[in-house]
Amino acid sequence: MQRLVSFILCFFVLNLSAQQLPDPLLSSVIGGVGYSRSNYNVLGVLCNPASVADTRYYTAGIYGERKFLLEGLQQFSGVVAIPMGSSGVGLQLDYVGSSLMNEWAIGVLYGRRLGDRMDAGVRFRYYGLNVPGYVQASALWAEAGVTYQLSDKICAGFSFSRSTSNKIHKDEANLTQSFRMGFGYEASSRLYMMSDWIKETHKEISGSIVLLYAFEEGFRVRMGWNTSTTQPIIGVGICWLKTWIDILFAYHPHLGFTPGLQCIFSAKEKTRNHNDD
Repeated sequence: MQRLVSFILCFFVLNLSAQQLPDPLLSSVIGGVGYSRSNYNVLGVLCNPASVADTRYYTAGIYGERKFLLEGLQQFSGVVAIPMGSSGVGLQLDYVGSSLMNEWAIGVLYGRRLGDRMDAGVRFRYYGLNVPGYVQASALWAEAGVTYQLSDKICAGFSFSRSTSNKIHKDEANLTQSFRMGFGYEASSRLYMMSDWIKETHKEISGSIVLLYAFEEGFRVRMGWNTSTTQPIIGVGICWLKTWIDILFAYHPHLGFTPGLQCIFSAKEKTRNHNDD
């Protein structure tokens, strides 16, 4: 078992340098709200940068996970967003890895509402790779995304990202480009269903299907399935004062658990007439 875990860790680490940042295993679970205006929260930009266009008030969110409980596969993201009339702007910070090898990125987001049904957004990120004694390199990334309200209950969106160069370092593998799309269905005021899919260069398409249900004000649960790794996902969240706190878990029968934690803070003052997070 120890050999298997060591192999998986090496596999992930060696592939980190071939992409912009590895997608959080639970990103669809937390970012899937980017395909819904009623269930909006600031971490929706993890799935689609157009989500920042629907920012209603000053808000911030942080998310962290540790794949299979391995220190080298820990990952953190933080987002701050503010409204600007019919637009929204944000700042995003990401970190992956450990002191032995890590990746980081700092990005800015801008989104604008294009009528009652469409949002569009862009994200620009400065990405860095650090392997002490071996590689210190960086690259610029750009991403554009759109969400469209197909009906009162159904929203769809897609995004595309690529770097300004094909390689971050002459000895490293090519950087990947990615295309992402998803759908959100608000079955009722309590039940939200979404599906999120991503296709990266030289990789099979992967995705997740997630249900979000609110039992009472201040309490919610999530259940889902990661199609690429066939992992079940579950999460619970509570609201305390102005902050939502959600704990999430994914489980792999051979590699074990992946825990995740998100915290979302929203200012009391609202600038748009929407439902609460």
